[in-house]
Amino acid sequence: ALRLQAGARGWLVRRRRVLARVARLQAGVRGWQARRQFKQQRRAALRLHALARGARSRRRVRFMRHLATVIQGLARGFLARRLRIPRLHAAATSIQAVVRARNDRFHQDVRQDAATRIQAAWRGFLAQN
Repeated sequence: ALRLQAGARGWLVRRRRVLARVARLQAGVRGWQARRQFKQQRRAALRLHALARGARSRRRVRFMRHLATVIQGLARGFLARRLRIPRLHAAATSIQAVVRARNDRFHQDVRQDAATRIQAAWRGFLAQN
């Protein structure tokens, strides 16, 4: 009976050791998974922050351009009224129309290229995840 009890106690001790090793291994794997998930979430947050910063910057640039246009218009109006030279005003208006049309075409191309790049980046991101 003593040998049987000693054998059983030895088996229990070995079993506890194996279970402790298994628990340690599981804890290591869970830690690795948690670190990997945290890194993925951090990367996603950084991407979102970059998109938000870019949108804010584009909005600010758009507003500054609007202000510049308003100031230029006020200055041109002031000069035209002050100088009272209708032919010069007509020539300036036609030049402005040509320049604005050229700028609109250029900015449309830039916006199209930017939209294409954003779409490609987004599709690449979706393909990776």
